[in-house]
Amino acid sequence: MKVELRWKASRLDEGEEVSPPAGDGLIEIDALILIDGTEAGTVDGFYLLARDPASHSAYFELWDMEQWICDIYGELMQPDRKGFREPLGRLLKPFPGILCIRHLALDPEFRGRGLGREVMRLFVAAWADAQVGAVILNSQPLQHRNGAYDLYDNEIRELPCDGPEEDGKRLAKHLRNWGFHLIAGTRWMAATPQGLGVEENDSGPPVLIQDATNTCVLCSGVIDLAAGEWQESDYGPVHDRCAESEENDLPF
Repeated sequence: MKVELRWKASRLDEGEEVSPPAGDGLIEIDALILIDGTEAGTVDGFYLLARDPASHSAYFELWDMEQWICDIYGELMQPDRKGFREPLGRLLKPFPGILCIRHLALDPEFRGRGLGREVMRLFVAAWADAQVGAVILNSQPLQHRNGAYDLYDNEIRELPCDGPEEDGKRLAKHLRNWGFHLIAGTRWMAATPQGLGVEENDSGPPVLIQDATNTCVLCSGVIDLAAGEWQESDYGPVHDRCAESEENDLPF
């Protein structure tokens, strides 16, 4: 079976109050899972690079950009707030980049075939460059997450529901077989890309990354600046097709 990911990525390290050092950054990543061309689920997370990702400066410059990412930072910190819980602190000493998989779910008909692990490997292979020292994955069962029945109705169908503790132990055991290890006191598990059997990606992101300079202000889609077919407006860049549409309400 052919497994593919249809990517969308956007920068979160932007804004008037955001000024991370050059080279640091925060990218939100979303992907639609396709199996033999059929939509089969979703996976999302983020890529974060800071020279000292456990520092106060990294928190205010990057982690605090989104509430859900801020919550992850708080959970990963040691109780004395002097660094990340182990083994994350140790993994990040040589390479400070973090690749996070917040959510990975397949529709019921695609489970039990090893496809989830293949999706994880494709995600890591696409985004784990030479600066990524740790991959973290949310090990809380999807069916026990707040709001899951509203957000992931189809994805949680037919998942076991024996209680958060039993289902959590079952999922953690499954993820250990993938190469992940628990970060004690958290819902997160960690590994190195190499520990997951994935070589570092030296070819760059698999998709154009949306930011303030290449995102259409009308449709929010990414603009391939080199390809043309776009224009500047008083509101920012916009696709030609969007500017010509009678449905837009901006005075171009």
